Amino acid sequence: NHTSAFPRMPADFRDERIDEKGTIIYPIEKFFGWLKNLKLTREPGLKNEYSNAGFALASTIMQRTYNMSYEEMVQKFLADPMGMKDIRIDIRKQDSAAYAKGYDEDGSYHFPRNLPPIYQGAGGLRSTAADMLKYAKAQWDAPNKKLEKAIQLTHDTTFSDKNFHIGMAWVLLKYGKLNTIFHNGASGGF
Repeated sequence: NHTSAFPRMPADFRDERIDEKGTIIYPIEKFFGWLKNLKLTREPGLKNEYSNAGFALASTIMQRTYNMSYEEMVQKFLADPMGMKDIRIDIRKQDSAAYAKGYDEDGSYHFPRNLPPIYQGAGGLRSTAADMLKYAKAQWDAPNKKLEKAIQLTHDTTFSDKNFHIGMAWVLLKYGKLNTIFHNGASGGF
């Protein structure tokens, strides 16, 4: 819920170093070295501050616990039960027409930058609009009871600060009597 007191990204993370497949070069050993030397500036749980590093660590723990890649976990626990067929980390050439292309502010095409494996759980997924609509629909009408319970847990408030409330990654806002959940952001190359 972004209250770990971790910074947004490690200071040594640079997204301009990419390999031939467009993946940012940032080895997991570098992340763990940064984590080992990290000095928190406040106590965790007191303030909400967006942290991709926190999600990177959480998804890495999950991958090691389940002995699965992040993409495999998403497929098994979310995509397959929701009937989502086009959600993945790397876009295959035969599928590329179904996915949005990235553009710079001036309108020129921007080659997508894939996140390194350590950061795949912090924004590495790609999906088609059709599958995103299935995901959005499942937020209020899950396809089964087990998934409904898990989704509801993500909607529960885990941190509040005046008018700001957050669940498990979802920002929770109230407009009059209307409760809303949302999350925004961007991915490399967009």
